[in-house]
Amino acid sequence: MDIYRLAYWLEDLVPEIVELDGYLLVNRFGQSAAELNARTRSYKSMPEAQSWMNIVLLDGFICEVVGSEWQSDDPSAVRLLSIFERAWSHQVRALYPAVSFRIERLVDDESGDLGLRLLSKT
Repeated sequence: MDIYRLAYWLEDLVPEIVELDGYLLVNRFGQSAAELNARTRSYKSMPEAQSWMNIVLLDGFICEVVGSEWQSDDPSAVRLLSIFERAWSHQVRALYPAVSFRIERLVDDESGDLGLRLLSKT
C-alpha cells in the first residue's frame, strides 16, 4: 500500500465529525453544511439519517492491508475496532463535550462487514 492510499483510508476511518441540527454526523466526504443538510433530508428523519450516514466500515481497509483471510472475531480485528472507537470518542469529547453519544460495533459475518456507527443527540 502506498502512502496516498494509506492517507485515503485513514481519512475515511477517522472522519471529521460535525454537528447539524443537534445531531453529530460523520462527514466522510468533506461536504459543506448545506450539502450535509440536503443529504439528511433524503431520509425520513434526522435519527434515520444519522443512523445510515454514520456507518463507517473497516473491512475494506483490512482486506487492502492484510488480504481477505481474516475473521471478524480475530482479536486483532476487535483491537482495530477499539482503536477507531477511541479516535472517534476523543474527537467528539474535544469538539462537543456536552454531547451524549455512543459508538456501536457493526459485525456481520455473513456479509463480511465490520465497522462502527456513531449515534448522538445534543
